[in-house]
Amino acid sequence: MENFGLFLRKQKPITSKIQSRYKSPMKYKFAIVNPKARNVLLTEPLNIIILATYLKEFGISVKIIDEVAGDDVMSAIESFKPDLVGFTATTCAYPRALQLLKTVKSMGYLTIIGGVHASTLPEKAIEDGFDMVLVGEGEKTLLSIITKGEKKGIFKATRQDILKNEEICLPDRKLINMNFYLNSKNRLAYDANLEFVPYGQRMASMLTSRGCPFSCIFCHNTWRGTPIRVLSPEAIISEIEELMREHGVRYFLFLDDDFFQIKSRVVKFCELLLGGNIKINWATAARADSLDDEVLRISSRAGCRRLSFGFESGSQRILDVLNKKTSVEKNFIAAKLCNKYNIGVLGLFMIGNPTETKADIQLTWKFIKSTPLDSVAISTTTPFPGTQLWKWCQDKGYIHQDLDFSDFYFTFAPIQMPETFTPAEILRIKRRLIAKIYLFLPKIRMKFIINFLRNPLVMFQRISNYVPFMSNKD
Repeated sequence: MENFGLFLRKQKPITSKIQSRYKSPMKYKFAIVNPKARNVLLTEPLNIIILATYLKEFGISVKIIDEVAGDDVMSAIESFKPDLVGFTATTCAYPRALQLLKTVKSMGYLTIIGGVHASTLPEKAIEDGFDMVLVGEGEKTLLSIITKGEKKGIFKATRQDILKNEEICLPDRKLINMNFYLNSKNRLAYDANLEFVPYGQRMASMLTSRGCPFSCIFCHNTWRGTPIRVLSPEAIISEIEELMREHGVRYFLFLDDDFFQIKSRVVKFCELLLGGNIKINWATAARADSLDDEVLRISSRAGCRRLSFGFESGSQRILDVLNKKTSVEKNFIAAKLCNKYNIGVLGLFMIGNPTETKADIQLTWKFIKSTPLDSVAISTTTPFPGTQLWKWCQDKGYIHQDLDFSDFYFTFAPIQMPETFTPAEILRIKRRLIAKIYLFLPKIRMKFIINFLRNPLVMFQRISNYVPFMSNKD
């Protein structure tokens, strides 16, 4: 994995041979819709921006219609008049995609859908009315669909369709409303991911790698099977400098599953920041077993202000059930090491795991209480289609036909896994755990109070959505 290459800022020019296969060279129009979901997104939709950038390099006219950022989908389609309307959708956003699909189809447009949800349930997406489904990594496969003039069917990305390092474009952010996402801190003051960003400051997100070598049972990485590809330190710096120059950004959130998986890359990145006197603040996700004293020391000097960890549980038995391939002890040591270098720690935990007992949850509370955490986020374990956890639920007979996928946003239990607790009991347990966190952890309690005083209406809405006794989900 050390032989990583540069992500190119530009693709090779389109050849006349490929160009001649288009319906009308340089005039094919593709619209891609990003539907709004119940969960609020704080970062740019980099997946579709990179996809759109790739298609643009091959002469295709692309328009991103971002409902999340306030775009009116139907009026945008009417104005653009595309040859093909594409949709991307997480599981939570899929019901909204279906609502939009009905109108788009009634207008006579050809449609296609990609993204994690359709990739795991492609036959169902065809049954729901989409003309085509793109399964897996989309750039080359979608280009092939367009150039061949495909109209119907399921198209799966093969190993040959997986982009190499040198084939991947950096995102053309002019395709979206960047101001909407740059000001996420003002929109989402309560979000723990943004605690490293001061009020009034702009933040941009970046994706510097693809692929993950681990197979947690609740994660989509278990079916993707794509190799790890990484952005070189020089390319990361280049994109940072562009965002600083074009948008005045000084705060960056790297969306990698584990930014630290190649230590030499991180060290070189930090050396370039320090050597170039590039003063930024950044945050990302990490695994405990990817960190050591050396990499955290230089990361702190280079502006790393917060790391998030999927600790999930304080019970080693549950970590093993989830196939986390880590230990409670390693997680604790990683948090202590971050604390040593003044790097904040966001601990992510899940309640309602398979076979979880009250004793396991008590161990989670013990871990939270004894570990130097700056922020804590508690989610309800959710079996997403295509994951090993979904298959486990299928085998147990827990998956029902009347699922409302818009509920799949980690707050409630959309699927009952009654090994030990009912969904209602899980909600009550989670509510009590959250209450204990705010009552007994002074640092986190103070942050909550400050956020509430600054944004009382936003915080009240957040609480009413999250706490069962104030919600119709109870």
